[in-house]
Amino acid sequence: MRIAYNNYSDNYTIFSSSTAITNYPVSNVQDSRLSQTYRTSVLSGASIILNLNDYNNASAWSVATLALINHNLTSSATVIVSFDSIYTFVSATTQSIAYNANMMLTFCNIGTFTPTHFLTESGDTITTENGDPFINESILYAKVTINDGSNPDGYLELGRVWIGDYMTIDPSSLLDFKVIKKRSDYVQYGRNRQKWSYKGFGWRRFELNFPPTEEAMLDKIITMYDTIGNYKSLIFCNFDTIRNYVLVEPCYCSIDGDLTFNHTERMMMTYSLNLEEDL
Repeated sequence: MRIAYNNYSDNYTIFSSSTAITNYPVSNVQDSRLSQTYRTSVLSGASIILNLNDYNNASAWSVATLALINHNLTSSATVIVSFDSIYTFVSATTQSIAYNANMMLTFCNIGTFTPTHFLTESGDTITTENGDPFINESILYAKVTINDGSNPDGYLELGRVWIGDYMTIDPSSLLDFKVIKKRSDYVQYGRNRQKWSYKGFGWRRFELNFPPTEEAMLDKIITMYDTIGNYKSLIFCNFDTIRNYVLVEPCYCSIDGDLTFNHTERMMMTYSLNLEEDL
C-alpha cells in the first residue's frame, strides 16, 4: 500500500503554459478542488512547465510519483514528463505516464535532488534584491507534454499535476478495508411518500484498519498526519500498481477525522485511518 502526501508542485512552484484557454489558466492545477481545471487550446504538443525552485528551502526532495488527476484524455493520449536543470530541456531526463481513466499515475525513480544556496566566503547566503537566496539548481524544472489529437472535447483538461514522493505502508490494510460509495443527494418525503429531491455528487470513503505495527512505521504515519492533517489532499493506492480494480483505483482524497491507535501486546499498535475522495 502506498500513500503520496507531499506534492512538491504545491510548494513555491511557478506554472506556465503557452497553450492555456482563457478562463482555464494553468494555475488552476494548484487548486485543491479538482473542479478547478486547466484546459489547452491545442490537442497535440500541449505543455506545462513547472519551475520547482523552492527559494526558501535548500533541503533534499525526491521524485518518485508522477500523476495527472481529473483529466479528459483518451486512451490514445501520450504523456511525457521531462526534468532538467535548465529551462530549455536539451538534456532532460524523461518519464512516460500510461493511460488510466480519471488519474494517470506512475511510480518512478527520477532521483533525489538537493538544491544548495550560493554562499559568500564568510558563509553568508547570497540573495536577490527581494531577499530570495540564489540556489545551485539540481533538476528543478519539469515539463509535461501531452498529445491527444483524437480527443472529442476539442481541448485537453487537467485538474491537478502531482510530482513528489510516496510512502510505503507495511504492514498494510490490503485485506482489511471497507469501501463506501456516498452521495450528497438531498431527498425529502412527504407524509404519503411523495418524493422531493435534488441531485448531488458521488464519492468514495475508505475505512482502513491496520494490523499490529512497529514504532518505526508508526512514526511515519504520525509524521504524515501531522504534516497534512484533514486539510491537505493525498493520493491513496491500496494496490500500488494495479489500475484495473475500479472500486479502489488510485484515489485523490483527504484524511477524515482522527487517527486512532490501540495498544496491543509486545508494545505494538493497531490503528485505523479514514479517507474520503475529493472532488
